[in-house]
Amino acid sequence: MIPKLAGVHTLKLPVADLDRSIPWYGTRLGYQVAIEFREHGRRTGVVMTHPDGGPDLALNLNPDRAKASAGFDYFSIGVPDRDGIEALAAHLSGLGESHAGVHFATIGWILPMLHDPDGHEVRFYTMESHTVIDPAAPLVIDDAIATAQAKEEQWRAERAASIGVIGKAAGTTRPHSPQVMMKALVLTFNGPRSELLLAASDRAGSDRLLPEITSHPGMRDEFVNLTVLRQPGGASLIVITVQTETGLQLLHEIVGTSKLLPGEEQALLPGPDRGTSSMSLAATDLWSRLGWRSNEHSRDHRRRPVDTGPPSKHGIIHRTTPALRGPGKHSLPRCNRRIWQPR
Repeated sequence: MIPKLAGVHTLKLPVADLDRSIPWYGTRLGYQVAIEFREHGRRTGVVMTHPDGGPDLALNLNPDRAKASAGFDYFSIGVPDRDGIEALAAHLSGLGESHAGVHFATIGWILPMLHDPDGHEVRFYTMESHTVIDPAAPLVIDDAIATAQAKEEQWRAERAASIGVIGKAAGTTRPHSPQVMMKALVLTFNGPRSELLLAASDRAGSDRLLPEITSHPGMRDEFVNLTVLRQPGGASLIVITVQTETGLQLLHEIVGTSKLLPGEEQALLPGPDRGTSSMSLAATDLWSRLGWRSNEHSRDHRRRPVDTGPPSKHGIIHRTTPALRGPGKHSLPRCNRRIWQPR
């Protein structure tokens, strides 16, 4: 006989301070107190419920056990799908909470490394899966992290190919799904700008910002490319494209906390004259606005676009193009288009 079960009834955690933990779970995840337990007039615990699908959560006042259990992930809270977990990550980032970003996991997507006030790791896992498990043939995972990374690379390649973004050779066709949306951070620098300022900007992009962006674990499935459109005289648009709103918020964090390299001078790196940080574009719209032909675009920064000139001394691929129409319908007659990539 197999007993009939009905899912998780309640998750229970020991906490050191109910007055601290209750509002944390309320503001971060939307939990509300439904039951309160008292002993001799003193509150000793609560049961919190979630208005939209989360399991009941019990918090028990027990400082010693809270300290002893800190750091371990006892459970994962389910989130419907990848869009939902991306939105949750963006919500947590907006509240200043540190986490590891959304990652490809064994059968779905995971958002790990969020910690509550007692140090318990609260993980989230999508109910949507990218891998089907056959109960009759258990899935054996040897080295979970490496396996997930390998499967993610395969999944990303298949997904990219399905929208026509990545091609293995020249002549890639236009996307089959033109409404695949991406996010772009667009920075405008008015001219004229001296060669000294331009050289400093190029070095900041290729030697500092690009390596920091592409090496961040949370950007592995987010970063598309970093493109510079530059007019004679130095007026420029810098466009950093990512997949989702979560990637855009993480991009802001990386750029905002970047430290100057030895030899860089702050005086040579003035801020942009205008920035647009929440532009949402379909893939084909982004290409057309930036003057790309479809066989020149790669969403994987490790692949060089075809038909480009040699890298400059800063590792920047560049090519002069005819008149382009940039984001926000800026007119860009005869620009240098530069694609920043790792050396």
